[in-house]
Amino acid sequence: MIQNSIPKVLILGNFPPPYGGVPEHIENLLKQIEHIGYSCTVISGGNSGSEKFRVHTIHKPTNKQKISFLLKSIFTSYFFFFLYHYAVKSRDLRSFLRASIYTAFCLNITKNCQYEVVSYYNVYNYGLIAKVLAEKRNLKLVGNVFGEIYEKPALRQNAEVFAKVLDQSALLLSCSQHCAN
Repeated sequence: MIQNSIPKVLILGNFPPPYGGVPEHIENLLKQIEHIGYSCTVISGGNSGSEKFRVHTIHKPTNKQKISFLLKSIFTSYFFFFLYHYAVKSRDLRSFLRASIYTAFCLNITKNCQYEVVSYYNVYNYGLIAKVLAEKRNLKLVGNVFGEIYEKPALRQNAEVFAKVLDQSALLLSCSQHCAN
């Protein structure tokens, strides 16, 4: 039985599909969270909209929502923060646009709910979004490290800002010793 119908944990990470890795880990985690009587909200890549997964809510903003939230983000402080750290410093325009869109989307989702924790998977794709969200909504920040530093050269090129995300995290989790190292 669900103890509280209002989710207290917001998870930023990919939810199936695709399958495997982080998406499958999040799916299994949600089953365990439900088993102990809680529900979560997940913000994921994709564009299929909002849906229920058992007692949890999964949000994958539609293309129309993405355009709307990009426009809403243009004159915000985090827009310029992402512009510098993704587009200028890392030369990654796609990640800059994504971070701007998803931050505006997350801020909209969390404006009326009393979340306590924002948990991110993948420091590069979701870490800065979660950092901004934690600061603006006064949330505890929890990181899940899956070794993505090895596949993202831009993460290493811009290490000081991502180190701040890790340092600000109240807890860092990993599925293996290899990824934790």
